[in-house]
This record gives sequence, C-alpha cells and structure tokens, in this order.
Amino acid sequence: MASFAAQMHELMEGETAKAVTPLEIISGPTTNAGIACFSASGRNRDIGVAFKAAAQREFLPLSALVLKDESPLHALGRRFQYADIVDFQSESFKDGFLAVASLVASSVLILRAYQASGFDSEELPSSLEELMHQIICGWSAEDIASQAKDLCLNRTVSLLFTNSLRATSVDLESRFVEAGLGNLHAADLRNFGHGRHFWMHKHKASTGIVCLVGDGMEQLATKTLEALPREIPRLRIDFRGPRHLQAIAGIVAGLHLSLGAGEASKIDPAKPGVPEFGRRLYRIGPMLPAESQKELNLNAALARKGVNLSGADKETWFEHYSSAINFVRDASIQGLVMDYDGTLSDDRDRFKVGLRPKVAEELNRLLEGGLPIGIATGRGPSAGVSLRSSIKRELWGRVLVGYYNGAVISSLSDDRDPLLDELDAVDPMLEELRKGTFLSSCEIRANTKQISIKFRRRRDVSRAVSEIREALRLGGLDKQVVISSHSVDVLIGGQSKLKLVEELCNYAKIDSGAVLRIGDRADPVGNDFQLLDHPLGLSVDRASEDPKTGWALAPAGIRGVQATVFYLERLAKLEEAWAMAIKPSDRGLTN
Repeated sequence: MASFAAQMHELMEGETAKAVTPLEIISGPTTNAGIACFSASGRNRDIGVAFKAAAQREFLPLSALVLKDESPLHALGRRFQYADIVDFQSESFKDGFLAVASLVASSVLILRAYQASGFDSEELPSSLEELMHQIICGWSAEDIASQAKDLCLNRTVSLLFTNSLRATSVDLESRFVEAGLGNLHAADLRNFGHGRHFWMHKHKASTGIVCLVGDGMEQLATKTLEALPREIPRLRIDFRGPRHLQAIAGIVAGLHLSLGAGEASKIDPAKPGVPEFGRRLYRIGPMLPAESQKELNLNAALARKGVNLSGADKETWFEHYSSAINFVRDASIQGLVMDYDGTLSDDRDRFKVGLRPKVAEELNRLLEGGLPIGIATGRGPSAGVSLRSSIKRELWGRVLVGYYNGAVISSLSDDRDPLLDELDAVDPMLEELRKGTFLSSCEIRANTKQISIKFRRRRDVSRAVSEIREALRLGGLDKQVVISSHSVDVLIGGQSKLKLVEELCNYAKIDSGAVLRIGDRADPVGNDFQLLDHPLGLSVDRASEDPKTGWALAPAGIRGVQATVFYLERLAKLEEAWAMAIKPSDRGLTN
C-alpha cells in the first residue's frame, strides 16, 4: 500500500516519494518530510509506534488511513491533533491472513484522493471486472490464476516489471514470503539486465518468468524475453491505459497470481497457518528508542527554529531554550494578543462558524478573569462573526479585533464589522500581479488595505511569493508581502499587527512589554513575524530564527490549535497579573 501511495504521489504530484517500513521511521533521523501511514485495522503495533515517533518529531504533514471508525491509531490522532486520521469503514473490507479487500479498497481511496486534489474529474471503472477488461489485454482473472499455477509449480519465480507495476512487485514478493507460496525475486526490466539474470543461467530448469508490462514498454519487454533461454517458461501480462489505472489493475492481477501460486503449492494464501515462533516474533513489538519528554521537547523546539541538530552547538541552543522558558514562566502578563487563522482556527474549521469548544472555553475563562485580549486576523467580517458566536456576549467589550492584519481595529462588541471597498480592478498593482504565469491561475481578492492570493497547494507558496515580489518590483512598488496559514497577503495600507498591541495597551492601560503574543508564523516572511518578534512572542507552528524571540514552546507533537490550547490552559491569574506555568518536561496530554 505504501508503495502504491508513493507511486501515486510521484505520478499525480510530480514529487519524489518512497515507501518505508515502520522501523525506518522509528530509528531514522528527524527529516523534513511528510508521512502517510497505512493500517487496515489501525491496531498494528509497529505502525502505531512509528506514527507516535513521527508525531513527536513533527513530520509534516502526518496522516494515517484506517479502514475502521475507531482504533489505537485514532487515539494517537487525538493525542497529536495536528495529524490527520482518515477512516473509511465497510463490511466489504474484511481480510483473511493477508490483506486483499483492504488493499484494493485503500488503493482506490488513495487514487480518488489524488484525483480530487488535482481536480481530476476522470471517472474510474465501475467495477474490478470492468477495470481488468479495460486495462489488461486479453486476460481474465481466472486465466491469470490458472497460468500462474502451472508456471509456479516447483519453480522459483523471476518477476520482471515496468514502473507502473512496481507496487504489484512489492505485494507479490510479500505474499510469496508471508504465505510460504514459493521463492520469488523481482527486478524491473532494465535492472534485470545488469547481472540479475545470472540466476537463470544456473537454474534454468527450476525457474519461471512472470513479466508484467506497462508504461508503453512492450518493445523492451519483447526484446528482453527474446534474449532469454527459450526453455524457461514465461507468463507475460500487458497493461494498457492510464498509468494510475495500470497500477490498480496490477494489484488485482497480483492477487490472482498469488491464488495460482497457492494452488501450485497447496497453500491457501488466506489461511497459511502461523507457527508459534511467528506469534512470539509479532509480540516482541517495536522498541522506540528511549528519550525523555524533556529531550523530546528540546529537540522539537530547536527543529521548529530550523536548527540543524547534527551540526549545531546544542549546548548554546539549550541555554537559549531554557532562557526562553524561564522568561515566559517568570513574566507578569497583563494582556494577550493572538493571531486567528492557524492559531485559534485552522483549515479543518474553514466550513464552520465559531471556534472549537476548548478554544472558546479558554478564551471565556481568561476574559472572565479580567485579561484584556486582542485578536489579529487577515480576514474581514467573517472573523468577527465567528468570534461573537464563541465568546459570551457580556465579554465582547473586553476584546479588540484587528481586521485585515491590523488595518481596521474595533471592539468585538461593535457588530458593524468592517467591509472595505474592493480595489479598483484596473489598479496597476492588480494588473501587474495578474500577469504572473502562476498568479494568473490563483484566486486574488483585493481591497483598499490588502491583496490576498490563495492557491491550491501549500507547496506553491514560494512560487507565489516569488512572482508577487517580481510584480511589485516591476511596478516600482514597495509593499510588504506576508504569508499566513491560508494565503499570501500584500499589505498596501501600511498596517501591522503591532498596531493592535498598541491599541490594547491604550485601552487596558498596560505596558506593551507585559503583553503575551501568540501566532503561528514567526518566520521572517510570516504574517506574525513582527507580532512575535518579542521575548513574550510564542508560536504554535513556525518559530523565528532569533534565539531570543518567537519560540514555539509547546511539547513535541503539539502544534497549531492544540498548541494554542496548551498555552492558554497554562495561564493562571495571580494578584495583579497573569503567569504561564510552563516547563521543559510538559507532555501536553490534558487537551
């Protein structure tokens, strides 16, 4: 399944991906990569430990596909809420000893997800039978099983394949070994030509060839098979059509190849029997390297800073980290200014009005305790509507909202939410932006204070920023460009979220040095950079590179809105101010 998903990612997204085992994640170094985990039941112990290790090291994004509506993986997802657990349950997905229905189902779900992500409206075949008829040339499922039975009888199988059938090769090797169906070694058609063929020279009489041909490689397959000794029996299956459908059809064909091999070896692949020592091996389970929570938190905090742990002066950075925690813990906090998107709310909440219950509960608690709060957002009226639906009416007057990244500041009690005039469609700045090769395909919203550019994939942010800056340069315009969790904004009104800090201090008659600031983008291009460039500036996601400001101090694996709740829960009122009870060994399990 992991091999199939990696193949779909490369095919549909054009990015490198690879399949790895749980042990590779458990014992591997922290890396800048996303991880998708697959477990039909969600109970696989190795997958569970790998998921936990990946969460604690904060691989981004992190997800799991489970074919159950509740499992141990779901519990881990609730513990590390920045990760996504996607479940899809059906009575049709039940398996025997080896994954069959769950493998096909997961493959189809993954393919559909990539099609949706790429706005691909192509209809998939309505059934597996239609798929096989459309993609596999001249073969029925029964024919494949029958031919495989004859070829595999008392023979080692040399499996040759092209790239679209790579996941099938992985699956067949696994089935042959896990069910004891026979010996199988696999190579793609060209790797086979570089020495892998020597086995046949020594074992002609006991070898059979299965050749799976896709990717338009019929001529290569023909020439390769013609070059091999004629006395070696062979089974060739050709696949036509789109490569993503070849990949799924290959998995289905592989299941029938396994069925034939099982008949040849008189072993039922669904019930091969498990020896007692096999059960003992399974029960050993994975062993996550021992790390204290304190060490996990330190490593996570430094990684969020972009510190290369292998080459960094870790002792010096540890001192900076300790100083940051001590400063926040010892501070007398008199006010709070927070970002909205990515901090109080995230993409999962985009179709909802209101904040998550735990976020709303904490904000109301702080306001009832008398803590003045400012909320800065790149949004307009929608933010005010959402906040009023979550904060008690009698507390609205204690909240200031900085709309459009601080361009318009008003009390939450003022329900005349600002809706700025649209920027003239023929404004030179807008016209220059729309000339961009990439920007011309983006959603651009513009008012008299800011221009917001939204795009489909997060990975496109650097391309968007590059074209925006080039457009501004060509137009002779000096405007600030900032990145938020959902858009890139061009600030044309000279606004800043620091203006909200100033207004809150004037309103509450407090010192700006006593204002806690929480956001999600403390990096230099982030829309919270100025806000969090302060020793009391805390990030829930991207930290700044400055050793004295913009730290993300939530425990390892706690990010985004969950990290916001972590910070808020630890704010307690003292006599004249508030304090944050934060420690290097915090686990963050209460939220």
